[in-house]
Amino acid sequence: MPVYPKSKGKWRVRIYIGGKPKDEIFEGTKKEARNYEAAKRLEVAASDPEMLRRVVPTFSVFCLNEYKEFCAKHIKPSWWRKLKYVLVDLIEHFGTYRLDRIPQTTVATYTDARKKDIAATSVNNELRVLSRVLNVARDEFHYPASKLKLTKLRVSGKGKAIAWNDEEMARLFNATAELDVELLPILTFIANTGCRSGEALALEWSQVDLESGHIRFWPSDYWQPKNNQAREVPIGEALLPWLQAPHHHPRWVFPSRRGGRYAYWLKMRWEAVRKRAGLSGGVHQLRHTYASHFLRTKPDLVLLAEVLGHSDVAVTKLYQHMLPDHLARARNVVNFVAPVGPAAVEAHRRQRSERKATKKVQRKTVPRTVPTTVENAVSIERDNGFEPSTFSLGMQDRPWPRTHLESNSTT
Repeated sequence: MPVYPKSKGKWRVRIYIGGKPKDEIFEGTKKEARNYEAAKRLEVAASDPEMLRRVVPTFSVFCLNEYKEFCAKHIKPSWWRKLKYVLVDLIEHFGTYRLDRIPQTTVATYTDARKKDIAATSVNNELRVLSRVLNVARDEFHYPASKLKLTKLRVSGKGKAIAWNDEEMARLFNATAELDVELLPILTFIANTGCRSGEALALEWSQVDLESGHIRFWPSDYWQPKNNQAREVPIGEALLPWLQAPHHHPRWVFPSRRGGRYAYWLKMRWEAVRKRAGLSGGVHQLRHTYASHFLRTKPDLVLLAEVLGHSDVAVTKLYQHMLPDHLARARNVVNFVAPVGPAAVEAHRRQRSERKATKKVQRKTVPRTVPTTVENAVSIERDNGFEPSTFSLGMQDRPWPRTHLESNSTT
């Protein structure tokens, strides 16, 4: 179903229905005309599943239709709100290409263009979204989508979580009490459970069991954990009074000032107290801080993974550098002793440096014996019967006469 130019701003879109061509006039840009043609093609092929597999839409049409419907069924709305901004950038670059005709070179072009505007981590996230879209098109909708080789950018300074110490946590709580005391309950909850901010905002009283001393986090319409698994977190002594306080809402543990549930994290209020405390980082830093203080008291990565809700202990190893005496057991396990020590090596280096300095001084004091004129070089050649090639190298402006060389060769 090709697209032909009709006039300025108008395009003739040819659609085949039942094997017969039908032309339609579309007003807009060529890109919009192609998207319209692809949408019509899918509409015609919708009645025939086998034909639908053969009709391959463009990247933009697939994202705006099938992939959007797929995300509505399989991912939470909060993640879609973030994902759609990434898709806008991807559609701008890959939108006109058919799913099965995306060139490999466009990936490198896209990466080079994006890394000038955003960080390497953000570029890698966008490449992951691109790979996810193509996988869904291939696995769920059976389109012959292109298999691209996506090379991620190198990210420096990644791999260790940074936590706040006791003094910094005290400053944070003091600043919150002075500036926004109503924020203290949820901050105290996150700091003493290590939960995510989204889990705290979606927490219901039915999940709090004061008798057993546990809080149960499970998937709901308002929050879906990354591993989609329920977990329990113990209630500590510092957190218990906050949960025994009077309830301000029959359902939500941390309701908004208007009486409902917070849809987003209180970013502006958080930034205000964080700046007052003189700290840097987001609210997720409280989760890292919980892990740090947990391992300092209870050095057990497996138990920490269960409390934090990590599906794999490998994720929890992000905090292993916070263990007391980290890697201490590996010390002195292997010891190979060299025949000499560092002092002998240093003495050898000093002697070598001294010999080098002495030779340098000697070269400066000894007079040169190399002839500096052509006449001297000729006399040496005549007396010894050979031509010293080293003498002639530095005399490009005074080449040896050919007649002179021939006369010596005959003698």
